[in-house]
Amino acid sequence: MSDFMDQFNDKQTQATFDSADVQKNKVVCILAYIPILFFIPYITDQNSNFCKFHANQGFIFTLLCCILFVISKILNVISIIDGILNYLIFIAMLVAMILLMISASQGKAVKIPVIGDAISIFH
Repeated sequence: MSDFMDQFNDKQTQATFDSADVQKNKVVCILAYIPILFFIPYITDQNSNFCKFHANQGFIFTLLCCILFVISKILNVISIIDGILNYLIFIAMLVAMILLMISASQGKAVKIPVIGDAISIFH
């Protein structure tokens, strides 16, 4: 699994992280990937590149969860397989959340594929 996560690790961004900062803020950065709690790392340490990175990725993850929820509800109206679709979306988001939490706990800068660079609200 480590090789899989390393494919998405942005080594250039990770190089901007101070190792003491990473050790100090790992736990709060894990919380960033629980939808709605994305702002916790930024509030904890506004000067930390590690916290800013994971707060941004957590915000993008929260937006993605909301968008997929709306899409699944729209498809429920149209589709007969609504229960299966909701279940698959939930499982996919849960797996993504766990993988992102693992990357934060390892001090890595794993970006969400495709849209990971799209939004930056914490500077």
